[in-house]
Amino acid sequence: MTPPVPLQFAWFLLALLVYASARKQKRVLNFIRRGGFLAEAFSQPYILIYVFLAWVCFTTDWVYSFSDFMDFTSYLFEQDRPHAPGFCQAMREKICHAEACAGGICGSQELEDCIRRYPKPCMLLSIPHWLQTLVFLSPPCVILAVVISAVHTWRHARYGRPWCDQDLESLHAHAIEVILLPAVYGIFSLISVADQVSLLEGRTDTRVWKADAPCDAEMQLHGKLQISDTCWSEFIDRSVRWCNLNFIVADLYEARALYCFSWACMEYIDLQRTKRGLLSSSCPTCHSAVSNMLLTPLKEMTLLGVQLFNVTNLARAIFALVAEQLRYAWISAFTWLSYKALQLGDVDAMLTGFNLCVSSIAIWNLIIFEHYLNNLLQGFSPKLKFWSAKIIVSLAFIQGLAVNVAGNLLPLDDYYQQHQRSLVYAALICIEMLPVALLQYAAWTPSKIESIIRKGCPGSDAESKKLEFSIASGQQRMQITIEQATDQGVDFWHSASVTMLSSA
Repeated sequence: MTPPVPLQFAWFLLALLVYASARKQKRVLNFIRRGGFLAEAFSQPYILIYVFLAWVCFTTDWVYSFSDFMDFTSYLFEQDRPHAPGFCQAMREKICHAEACAGGICGSQELEDCIRRYPKPCMLLSIPHWLQTLVFLSPPCVILAVVISAVHTWRHARYGRPWCDQDLESLHAHAIEVILLPAVYGIFSLISVADQVSLLEGRTDTRVWKADAPCDAEMQLHGKLQISDTCWSEFIDRSVRWCNLNFIVADLYEARALYCFSWACMEYIDLQRTKRGLLSSSCPTCHSAVSNMLLTPLKEMTLLGVQLFNVTNLARAIFALVAEQLRYAWISAFTWLSYKALQLGDVDAMLTGFNLCVSSIAIWNLIIFEHYLNNLLQGFSPKLKFWSAKIIVSLAFIQGLAVNVAGNLLPLDDYYQQHQRSLVYAALICIEMLPVALLQYAAWTPSKIESIIRKGCPGSDAESKKLEFSIASGQQRMQITIEQATDQGVDFWHSASVTMLSSA
């Protein structure tokens, strides 16, 4: 069986982290640079991410191709296709069954009120008209978000050279990893939209269905109408799991993007303190004894929260992805893992709750760091960058609660159930990636670098400070002038002090 896309992306991220660590070695860098411009360009980690995303887009089972667009439209807006009775029955049984535990033994029980509430089980597969609109808006919004991220990346890569400048290379690389967030999150959300729509349609020509070879063989032999209830039930469970895996892996990359933003803030402050001289008025406290004493532990505490956020996301992703892979590759190991997880309780719920706590601490630490060190971050526009990096965390959490609360409290259609809610959540995430990409375009724009290149030389207006003193020995006298200047409008990128010595 071909592993699901989230599992492939997780392995790719792991390999990319190992490669990024190895790439920092001088031997590896020198070897890459001997390959010329193209070798150096395509060896950038963010370029490899784009290559992988392109491969995902061309190899993913999107279910509906351009030639099937009219069929897709017909299903969404007409929904007059008959469903297999076994599939409708399996869907109602999934919704109308509840887990119950007594004396350490758990089982499922059928809710009779729920069965009477849905006398026509096939109606549970319908998509409300307002949800149809959200589904149609999802693909163009994700495509535009990917295009904006690609153009934004190209501008950074174009003006981020020379790559031999370690400061610019590192900052540009981390900035681009943040810029990639809408593209990554949008693509995986769009995959979830396609999977949910194909589930509600009951399609058996998708990779989600064909992952179960025995059931696919049964369908090929007896036809769709003769598929067993067990196969339909497993198909529903697998669709739900794979949709959840998409968001788990997307959250893993979101945690990485938040770490990149945090690292960029720390690196910016370090560069302010090392590149700007003692006379700089834009950072008067950079070199004070108190700053030097307190800044290091504050930075470590801030990064610790973000690192814990990454670790919890990684643990959650590893548990879910390993369990899904073992389910098909090593059934005895999966049975053992499932038994151990059952003894521990709802492991995924525990990891999700712990992840929520850690993410709240990480975000709060960043807010405190930005608020109290605003002078050191002058010119970095930390607030806009902070919101562009963390907004998806807030959207994912608040939106998930809002969708469930709306489904329980608002007078919506009785047939607005679990799978329709998942489709609403995924479609809204897809649509929201477009404004997030625009926000990041404004927050992480390389316009300052572009202005430097276009001007070709520093302007006359500058932040400057001058110190003059003289040294006399007998009849010999030397006058020394120290001047530091920083161009206006270029802030950080040309913030290194310029020292001029003159003797008379």
